[in-house]
Amino acid sequence: HYTDRRRPQGSPEALQRATTALAAALRREARARDVPQLASSLAVLGAREPAVLHWLDQPQVPQAMKAVGARLLDPEVLQGITASEAATLVWAWAKLGLGHDDLVHGLLPRIAEPDVLDRLQPRDTTKLPWGLA
Repeated sequence: HYTDRRRPQGSPEALQRATTALAAALRREARARDVPQLASSLAVLGAREPAVLHWLDQPQVPQAMKAVGARLLDPEVLQGITASEAATLVWAWAKLGLGHDDLVHGLLPRIAEPDVLDRLQPRDTTKLPWGLA
């Protein structure tokens, strides 16, 4: 993969502060489509950047992400989650190594709804088993 060496790299502390602030904002104002994208990006970035893995080991991160997950399970927010977003959430939470039992148990009934289940795409059907394993 290509890394632009000219771009200044942020410190792990700066990344931690920025992402913790973002997680706090998401806890308050999570829109269903924002969190799966953020979680997926963090999961992919975590596989490439040691600073992200270091950040994920900080004790406040799982707590913040658990709060974000709880916000997603708010019935009003949950109803806006698509099949693809639910699959992405299950995969990303597992990839990030976050405890995700509450999130999975809350999302599975949503995924099992006929109007949601019928919309699962092939890429979603690969993410779900991976995230559940």
